[in-house]
Amino acid sequence: VSDEVLQLYMIPPRRSGIPTPARQLIDFERVHVRQGETIHITYIVTASQLELVDLSGTRQLVPGQYKLLLSNGAGNEDSISIAVE
Repeated sequence: VSDEVLQLYMIPPRRSGIPTPARQLIDFERVHVRQGETIHITYIVTASQLELVDLSGTRQLVPGQYKLLLSNGAGNEDSISIAVE
């Protein structure tokens, strides 16, 4: 049995003049996997998890292309892009 910590990151669209994180951890889960076993994990991402802070310190959902990146922290990654309008 092996333990993996699956990490879900949000990569937000770039904003000019406003510091924006390169990526932000929005969820994670530790799973136990036996050799040769396949598991399925479901993450539910809410709009509030994609919010960014503006220059006045207010959190808000910013329109643009976001990437959701799933990683085990050891180089195995997969991602999808989503559009926020």
